[in-house]
Amino acid sequence: MGIINKKLQTVIIQKKCQYLAKNFQTFPHFSSKQLFIKLIIIFLSVKNSYYYQHNNKIINNYIYFYLRR
Repeated sequence: MGIINKKLQTVIIQKKCQYLAKNFQTFPHFSSKQLFIKLIIIFLSVKNSYYYQHNNKIINNYIYFYLRR
């Protein structure tokens, strides 16, 4: 049962990152600093997850995407 929950947690984290990255421009109230902090918070929550190796690559991609803007 625990592994299913971890997989679900992984998917939720991916969706959060995708949403933040895709919708960044639609948040006029959102500064780049706030977005970066949110990504870091998600990154830290991933570090505690069972699927860290898999997620690490995803999060790094989003942080890279953010830094290139």
